[in-house]
Amino acid sequence: MADQGVEMAVLPVEKTGEVSEEAVEKVAEEVEKVEPEVEMVVFPVGKVPAPAPEAEGTGRMITLKSSDGALIEVAEASARLSKIIGKRIDDGRTDPYILLPAVDTATLEKMIAYCNQHADKKSDTVEEKEYLKNWDKTFIDELAGDTGFLVKVIVASTDFKIDGLLDLASQRVTEAVKEKSLEEILKAFNVSE
Repeated sequence: MADQGVEMAVLPVEKTGEVSEEAVEKVAEEVEKVEPEVEMVVFPVGKVPAPAPEAEGTGRMITLKSSDGALIEVAEASARLSKIIGKRIDDGRTDPYILLPAVDTATLEKMIAYCNQHADKKSDTVEEKEYLKNWDKTFIDELAGDTGFLVKVIVASTDFKIDGLLDLASQRVTEAVKEKSLEEILKAFNVSE
């Protein structure tokens, strides 16, 4: 917004979490001038939004917004498996959600399912390692049935730097194309020459 010649408003926040009504109105007016189509999140006047609540045993909850508008809550530990989302969390912004404009809801839900499993489970013992290995196999087998969707998961895991998911999905694609001709590969991934 600063590049468009808009003066940035500074909100005076007191230790009580109160913001002057005048400051809130000034910011709302400035945003409306620059981006009249912006979806506005409304908070009670004079109050700064509270941090996301903590779910029992999972830490703080983070809200992610998909490209098609779905809001999905995820434990911070799970969200941090994405290096990009982890950095956004570390930036300390108080946005009500983190927008993921390149990820649709179905892809985001699969990313979160993977992250939840890997954030919640340690792989310290042989049993835990075996459990995660079996879970990963079942998970990727489900995705492999739809190569177009598998590619979307690979792109999203690349964009958001979820290394484990990227490795898992890329390995499956490698296995799928290893013994195929060029024509078979193009057909499998719905690509025309």
